[in-house]
Amino acid sequence: MVQRFMTPDPILVHDDGPLETAAMLMMRHRFRHLPVISPDGRLVGLLDDAAVFRRGEVRSGRWQVFDPRDDHLLVADVVRPAAIVEPLDAPLIHALRAMVRLGEDAVVVIDTQRRPVGILTAHDAIRGCGSLIAMDTTVAELATQPVVSLTPGQDVGEALQIMRTLGLRHVVVLHGQIPWAVVSWRSLMELDAERRRTTKLSSLERGAVETVTPDTTLAQLVDRMVAQKIGCAPVVDSQQHLVGIISRSDLLKRMVARLRFEGSGA
Repeated sequence: MVQRFMTPDPILVHDDGPLETAAMLMMRHRFRHLPVISPDGRLVGLLDDAAVFRRGEVRSGRWQVFDPRDDHLLVADVVRPAAIVEPLDAPLIHALRAMVRLGEDAVVVIDTQRRPVGILTAHDAIRGCGSLIAMDTTVAELATQPVVSLTPGQDVGEALQIMRTLGLRHVVVLHGQIPWAVVSWRSLMELDAERRRTTKLSSLERGAVETVTPDTTLAQLVDRMVAQKIGCAPVVDSQQHLVGIISRSDLLKRMVARLRFEGSGA
């Protein structure tokens, strides 16, 4: 059931509240999604970080818009429809199907009065439902090829434009043929506007790149994704050259396929 895996009692924002309030909540809690409610507590939609941080940034603890015309934006101005599932005891496959069909990485769980009672993210699903994947399946069977990549010499603004155009949340930065970094849309958007215009990817602080090989099992991949809280992993060959990429969405599709095959109501 969805209730077993969702995060209950999510933080909510009102549709008539200022966008600044939502932005500060997202920054403070490192949230990517906030369910939006009307004054009577019913679900209006979902606010995601893409909608928020395309319009402004938190600088020195304060929200600053990029365009002065957005200075008084309300949450209602940027909210979008949410993928939903009800009731709490709905089979998990209903939520996973909604994610895959709509290309979403979160669904809002509502009660019979359309009030949000939980949120299920792709990370929640992978963390709690990894056993639904055939664990001896290898990464080679699910990895995406070819991979969109950037170079360290490209600037942040160019990277963001490519990610917006292609709808990517992560992109691999290559040094030659070797993954040098994986950058996320959110991390780039959190740079102030001036830095985005002048900063090369090579000058950004980067962590260790979590790579996998084609023969890595999905069991091993799930463990690493959960432990490291990563949404994707570059796939490399024996020379550490990039040959593919695998993401949480790839795992969700496999989970849906298995649940459909088994007729599971998990």
